[in-house]
Amino acid sequence: MHLCVGVTGAQLGTAIQERDFTNTESPLELVLTFSDLDGEERIAFPDEIDLGPPELLRLKLVAQIDPSDAEAFSITRSFPDSGRLRVPSRLQLDTIGWAYIPATRSLIRELGPTAGGAIHSLISSLNFEEDAEAIQSAIENMRDVFDESKVFGELRTELANALSGTLPRSLSKEDLHLRNEAEVTGDPLRGVVVTVKDNGTDTPLSEQSDGFRAMSLLAILGVSHRTAKIVGIDEPETHLHASAQRTIGKALAIGLGQQLVATHSSAIVSQMNPLDIVVIGTDHRVRQLPLNSPLSTSNEVTRHWSARLLEPLTSRRLIIVEGPADRIILQGLAQASGIDLDRCGAVIFELDGSGFFGTAYEFFGPDGFDLPLSGMLDEDARIGWAKTMNVDPSTLEAEGFVVNIPDLEAVYIDALGTTRIIELLAASGMSEVRIRKATGLSPTSSIGQSELQSYCGKRKVICALAIANGFRSGDSERFLNHIQLLKESI
Repeated sequence: MHLCVGVTGAQLGTAIQERDFTNTESPLELVLTFSDLDGEERIAFPDEIDLGPPELLRLKLVAQIDPSDAEAFSITRSFPDSGRLRVPSRLQLDTIGWAYIPATRSLIRELGPTAGGAIHSLISSLNFEEDAEAIQSAIENMRDVFDESKVFGELRTELANALSGTLPRSLSKEDLHLRNEAEVTGDPLRGVVVTVKDNGTDTPLSEQSDGFRAMSLLAILGVSHRTAKIVGIDEPETHLHASAQRTIGKALAIGLGQQLVATHSSAIVSQMNPLDIVVIGTDHRVRQLPLNSPLSTSNEVTRHWSARLLEPLTSRRLIIVEGPADRIILQGLAQASGIDLDRCGAVIFELDGSGFFGTAYEFFGPDGFDLPLSGMLDEDARIGWAKTMNVDPSTLEAEGFVVNIPDLEAVYIDALGTTRIIELLAASGMSEVRIRKATGLSPTSSIGQSELQSYCGKRKVICALAIANGFRSGDSERFLNHIQLLKESI
């Protein structure tokens, strides 16, 4: 967006790099499409609009690497529906009304008195004609104070003597003066800062904490860009605590105008409407919910619209499981087998019970963000999950899902054997005495598979932790289906 409407033709030559090309032998093409045009916009683009219907304005940028010089580019920007290669005029770019807040912004520079910073630009944009004479008078008064002050006069004399000893000519007190930066530069607002009361002291914004400065800068940039029609913000979460990120997300969600936000923060994304989320994954695919998706008003999504739901959106593969015990066992198997799920870009997403699978599938599946899906479930959830996916229940395994028969606890007890399971539970503080008492066995009775299954089934998470912590590399042969599920995520 910024390349198309935010930089000048001269800047484009350095703004585009070879790394921006997916294929250096093919042109890089960017196309912006604007809709819902108003009267002012129609006047600014008399020959460039496709009257449709629908009525649209398209702007196209094409960049091509010179085959004989990898550092040379041919770049054009034009309106393809106008029938000619005419570059956008300044009036046309101003009518589009793009403003950009980069991730590389300097908090100290933007909030300080530096020319070109956000504070200085905002103040300089004001019409202060009525106050210009008073400001100039104050600058002149400060000059007179410096010139007539005994203390500053002595300093000028001392400096003149010191400089005369090192410079090719001698200087006197009258050759040196102390002047305000505003007077020297001719900018009456140079050096002006915004301060905030902090324990009774006026402290410049640029001297506040990183989080305070980051929040302040976004607010001030919002004010300075209030006339912009489209504002692009790159990584607004920089320097912010998670709670502050949520605050920024709320402010962006209710802000005026159109905003494009590039972020890695699930705390910010969680404040947005699901329909407004565009996901660009490592596979370069662009994913977005269809406009007619019922999830935009779904109470289920609203209830679960959290960071946990958002993390999978940029994953290479999503493994859906029923609950935390399932996730713990799969993560334990992955670690014991040397499978790094994070490095592979795979995410194990646990449901709040198997009943939430329908909403999760609608959100992540083919009719939602269309992520590569697989999963693990117990036998009693087979029919419900298959119905949601519109497949035959007997083919779930062929769809990439592992079905634990009858449940996860029975599977890992059968795979490792009762003796080893009892040892692993005991190592985590769950002794045989405790297991017998909990399952109603006599003190001398043997603990069988059914008793262990009952005990672990009622204590899913703590037992799963005990088992996962005891997995060994050789155990992968005992969980072939589960290992295959993990390997398919690589």
